[in-house]
Amino acid sequence: MDRRVAQMMRAYGEAAPFLEAERADWLSCLNPHDARALFEHLYAAWERGGRRAGGNWDALDQLQVEELVAVRRAFARLARARGHL
Repeated sequence: MDRRVAQMMRAYGEAAPFLEAERADWLSCLNPHDARALFEHLYAAWERGGRRAGGNWDALDQLQVEELVAVRRAFARLARARGHL
């Protein structure tokens, strides 16, 4: 795995408890309409990605990591093309 990707994954792991607490606070303030909209959004994401992973949560996690790496590489190519790197 690319060193920078590994660093990013470690940083996400360290930040996860704080992000989870913030998310829990935010979710506790949702009204029923917003909660339903969020559910529908998450379900749509499951339909797109979860089913593609065969319902396997580990496979879904791997797909998400692969997509993050692909996005990072795309941004790096764009930055090189624009002379930023």
